[in-house]
Amino acid sequence: MKRSLFNIFMIIVMTFGVVSGTAYASPEVTAKSAILIDASSGRILFEKNAHERLPQASTTKITTALLALENADLSKQVQVPADFVNPGESNIYLGPGEVHPMEDLLYALLLKSANDAAEVIAIDIGGSVEQFAEMMNKRVKEMGLKDTHYVNPHGLNDERHYTSAYDLAMIAREALKNEKFREIVNTNKYEIPWEGNEYNRVAYNTNRLLKTYEGADGVKTGFTRQAGSCLVGSATRNGMQLIAVTLNCNGMYQEMTALFDYGFQNYQKKEIFEENQTAGQIPVKGGTSKTVHAVAKAPLGVAFNIKDKDLLEPSIYLPEKIKAPVKEGQRLGSAVVKIDENTFVTTELVAANDVGKSSFFAYLWDTFISAII
Repeated sequence: MKRSLFNIFMIIVMTFGVVSGTAYASPEVTAKSAILIDASSGRILFEKNAHERLPQASTTKITTALLALENADLSKQVQVPADFVNPGESNIYLGPGEVHPMEDLLYALLLKSANDAAEVIAIDIGGSVEQFAEMMNKRVKEMGLKDTHYVNPHGLNDERHYTSAYDLAMIAREALKNEKFREIVNTNKYEIPWEGNEYNRVAYNTNRLLKTYEGADGVKTGFTRQAGSCLVGSATRNGMQLIAVTLNCNGMYQEMTALFDYGFQNYQKKEIFEENQTAGQIPVKGGTSKTVHAVAKAPLGVAFNIKDKDLLEPSIYLPEKIKAPVKEGQRLGSAVVKIDENTFVTTELVAANDVGKSSFFAYLWDTFISAII
């Protein structure tokens, strides 16, 4: 009986420790570089050499998949070029002339970490491996990332091909916004037809975290001799999703587990605004309605610790008034949460509905009433 009561007590402590202010020690990380972030806001919860440029191995394929999902239909039939040369190492043995839907190639890319699938995707979308690599570089620059450069879509070693733990976390955060990407990286097994053979190709997910960590839902492993063992992981508990990266790490699953445990024990999610939640009202001059509601364009949530709970109050930036007409979805302002001196998270505030122009006589009447009040 005493043992049962003790177990119940420990569960309560682990569950509510963050609420009561209990602090759990930072994890011991031997990885050359590592980071833990809140997926919702991008807030950094732990980092070690997070901006050091390092080889990235097959974690490269996160960006390859992101570009494929943004630039191609999943049902598109992709033909392997007649002069295709398999880049080797991890692959699904694609042969010249084979035809597969883009969806199958993406599963091969992200589960089996197939280098041949990566090159076929790159050639189909970019015209060549080199041109696709330039698309990859442009995409990460658009995200404001400065420590990543690609020369291929798979991550086989090249001294000009590198990233950082911080950049990888932000790339994964962007990719995880895509529903299909989330579905693929959280899949353990996928079969791909193999014409001319009695059996299908079977792609098993190389990410063992999916089976060993409660709440794990992605993302991608990587390994080369130069990069060492690399892992980008994602896990979600109680509505809070965390993303962690370890680069050049001998015990990547153990250290990833330690990073996630640290995050879930010390932080919980605070929903500041839900999508379409009203943040304020703005008077409309000359409109068919006197006011318009400003609502959050996207959810705004932040991982918080009891120590900074009171700091996470949003600042609302809206004009004192606006002139009609107003279109639904029109940007009106923003809600900003300041986490520290260098970290801000924000969501746009937009018009909840249309507000048309009032008639000339109604406008004169409103002007007159405003002048005498």
